[in-house]
Amino acid sequence: MKKITAVILSLAFVLGLTFSGGVLAASVAPALIDPWSNSWETDYAGPYDHTVKIEPVTDTTTVVAGNTISIHVYLDGNGNPTFDWTSTDPISAVIVKGGTMANLYEYNPAVTSDENLYAPNNPANNKTYGLSHIRFAWNEP
Repeated sequence: MKKITAVILSLAFVLGLTFSGGVLAASVAPALIDPWSNSWETDYAGPYDHTVKIEPVTDTTTVVAGNTISIHVYLDGNGNPTFDWTSTDPISAVIVKGGTMANLYEYNPAVTSDENLYAPNNPANNKTYGLSHIRFAWNEP
């Protein structure tokens, strides 16, 4: 009986940490990139059929090549700017520029939404940089 009680308490503790307002994360881990070194900042589409740059980063909906992309911007529980997005066509990559670097979120397979995306960490204050701009990349469905 003690073992069962210990297992139940351990499980409740883990679930409590997971769902009790801890830091939420995007569905994929971002890769820190230098956006200038790979031409993302010069409208380079790379292996994708389409890209769109969102600037300034505010709640918005935009339509490009028949794809409707909506973003919702807010501050997380630690005061870091973050955003959620939805899209009618599956998105393969989202680049979030902040400071001199960017976070690259790559989706394989492509997805039509994600949440809690953010810019790179600012080492000066251990918070994320502000959202300078966002670039979405996708292929024809």
